[in-house]
Amino acid sequence: MKIQAAVMCLSFVISSSAFASPIVISDFQDGTTQGWIWSGASTSVIADSGPSGTGDYSLLAPVNPSVYKLNPQNSASEFTGDYSTLGVANITFDAMNPATNDDDLELYAVLYSGDPLGTVPFPERWASLEAAVIPNDGVWRTYSISLLETDMLSVLGSNNYATQFSNVGMISLRHQLAANQSGGSALSSANNSVFLDNIALTPVPVPAAVWLFGSGLLGLVSVARRKKA
Repeated sequence: MKIQAAVMCLSFVISSSAFASPIVISDFQDGTTQGWIWSGASTSVIADSGPSGTGDYSLLAPVNPSVYKLNPQNSASEFTGDYSTLGVANITFDAMNPATNDDDLELYAVLYSGDPLGTVPFPERWASLEAAVIPNDGVWRTYSISLLETDMLSVLGSNNYATQFSNVGMISLRHQLAANQSGGSALSSANNSVFLDNIALTPVPVPAAVWLFGSGLLGLVSVARRKKA
């Protein structure tokens, strides 16, 4: 009974999720865009601009100056492929919308199928139901968007989720005003941009309570066995 009570106490100490190491991450510390580009505008890496300040590099992604759309995207091998086998569940990132920008941003995660070099690239698209809403206040915040089937919907093409998730040709963080858009939304002007850092694909995190329960149980059982010996 004493062991059971102690383990129950441990299991409720922390209720948040923890211990979800990134599957892949772009931190831009090598001074390159690490595959994050935008065909409508040139992304760039800016020194000393990240959430940690001096010495922290981050990605600056502007809008397309012609259509005012914002859509940083990555088709590099690290961020593509079979997300099911990789165990991808979320995309997490730090973001900052400068106070000099005209608009708040609503960044949805979009998964594209297809071959970047094909004649009709990325015809199939699934988008997250939820957006990361980034106010234009110049403050860095951390965001997480679920890529699980219950949290996404098809916005273009006929691929089911399993097919789409097993063959991702590109992922993007696209500004749009609703999830069910295939091409994103325009902002009010070209005077918009977003700073991004630590963009990562992450697995389903292990709840800290569960981890504590298991580790606490093993530790207490070990202690009990030593006492009996």
